[in-house]
Amino acid sequence: MRKQILLSVILIIAVLAFAFSKQHQPVAAQQRAGLTPEQVAQCNQREQELESVAVVERKLMIPMRDGKKMAAEAQKAQKKN
Repeated sequence: MRKQILLSVILIIAVLAFAFSKQHQPVAAQQRAGLTPEQVAQCNQREQELESVAVVERKLMIPMRDGKKMAAEAQKAQKKN
């Protein structure tokens, strides 16, 4: 009788553990929706406006005190002739 009760309890615990483990779906970290075509066009337009008035240097690797390098973007006004 005790064995039967113990097996029933273990079976119930196993079924509950299985049921609750299926409820949580893993989520990828930092997942974003893609940009719409309108947003891409706006971004490209802003980039063209910026490049018409400034010199833009991207992906400059600036050395930090701890020895690591940090990516940066520099913008400076164009020289007028």
